Amino acid sequence: MEGIRVSHVMENSSDSLSDNKIVELKDKNGLAIWFGRYFYKDICITGVCRMVKLWIFWDGVGNYLGIQLDEKDPLTKSDHTPFESQDYIRLDEILADTVSILKELQYEDLVIEDTLQLSVDDKSEKKLFEVDGYSSATLPSLKEYVIKDAVFTCYTLWHTVYGETKVRIDDLLNDKVDFKYIDKLLKGSENQKLFALEMIKRSDSFFLKFESQILALAASPNNNISEKALSVVTPQYLSNSENQLRFIELMDHSLPEKR
Repeated sequence: MEGIRVSHVMENSSDSLSDNKIVELKDKNGLAIWFGRYFYKDICITGVCRMVKLWIFWDGVGNYLGIQLDEKDPLTKSDHTPFESQDYIRLDEILADTVSILKELQYEDLVIEDTLQLSVDDKSEKKLFEVDGYSSATLPSLKEYVIKDAVFTCYTLWHTVYGETKVRIDDLLNDKVDFKYIDKLLKGSENQKLFALEMIKRSDSFFLKFESQILALAASPNNNISEKALSVVTPQYLSNSENQLRFIELMDHSLPEKR
């Protein structure tokens, strides 16, 4: 993609193996198109670790965008078989789920331990199952949120997507936010508009500056944008009779269900 590339150093990163820079691609207007970081991660299964090399990308407002691997280094499952096409599609869905059950789990929760009673002589044979890594306590629900034989990969990559790099990207975006940047966002894509509206909610001065654009977006046929814009309109704003009239005028330009 064409644009201006800028690198941001990840200071004090807990991930010493991965690249210590976040790459940002900007368009000609200075808006972020995407952020990316190259990762070299270890995926550990019952004491045996393998390395994964890949790029993870976030869009211009910090949402998960996708991954990129070298075709010579595909992701593999616990039985060492490479991911198939449908596995990558499912992984993309898993990584895009911001409220995944994986958020609340610890690494040890993914392992089933053999609890059979063993004699003293047999204790050395006791080991953790390597099959799927499903925890018996979460087995019914966890299966729906991971790829069979790749639970550790799903878990590690999900926490990488929403870990320290995501926090740093959010900080970079917050530093950009001013009247000029919000104005550009409001003229952009759906995600950019949603991000701008979220930023506007944080400041009364932003609301006053972009009142007309907010009201116009409240009447948008796009439900996501309309609902977000309506959430920005406060009871304090509607306590003014003139503002009430402006708000009522939105009905003339709104879909029946939105009225």
